[in-house]
Amino acid sequence: MAGLQCLKRLYLECYERELADPIDERQQAIFDTGTGVGELAREIYPNGRLVEEQYFELAKAIQTTEKVLADITVPAIFEGAFAFEKIRIRADILARNGDGTFDLIEVKSTTSAKSQHIPDIAIQLHVLEGLGISIRAAYLMHINNEYVYQGGAYDLRALFYSKDVTEETREFVSKTTPDKLSEMWEALQSETVPAIDTGPHCTSPYRCPFYGHCHQQVTDHPISDLPRASREFLDGLKKSGIED
Repeated sequence: MAGLQCLKRLYLECYERELADPIDERQQAIFDTGTGVGELAREIYPNGRLVEEQYFELAKAIQTTEKVLADITVPAIFEGAFAFEKIRIRADILARNGDGTFDLIEVKSTTSAKSQHIPDIAIQLHVLEGLGISIRAAYLMHINNEYVYQGGAYDLRALFYSKDVTEETREFVSKTTPDKLSEMWEALQSETVPAIDTGPHCTSPYRCPFYGHCHQQVTDHPISDLPRASREFLDGLKKSGIED
């Protein structure tokens, strides 16, 4: 979620996306890998239904999702589109359970579940349950780095590992999500870009797509490049007039 990393990034992604850095070959390769892994994960759920509308076709995607959601013969929904409290999401996989509940599954191309994955799935959980969809469990599905390919078709159940993150996801939703969403919504109502300095958040947990734009006026060796420097330490340097 862009807004969890930086409110300025969120604002620029919503209103000034043309300022984003060009996508280089390495980034494109990462995106392509993620897409391929997601498509492979869907094969674990045969007869699941893909919501094919693109991200910019939100209204149509939501309509398709509602129809598929109502069809109890569909065992899983891929890339389902949902909107609640003006928050829009696409869920990688919603797997239907026999009792009418669903499992929410976020697919990652990494070889482990990471703490930075929780906020993303927490926002999805908030939206889905806000719409009255009963979620039994939340999972992060990632590549099993101990899997050994034996030739032939992939053993998908062995290739992927699903970690149950229901507890930590619900904790994030209850303790953090409401305040964060309120912050994000307030930022998006402003007519000006949030005034946020560059810092460690520009590359953590991921390099911001607007890194180049925000660093145009930054010195060659900004203090934000200091390794393992905390936000509090950097703020102290800035207050002392030290910028590079």
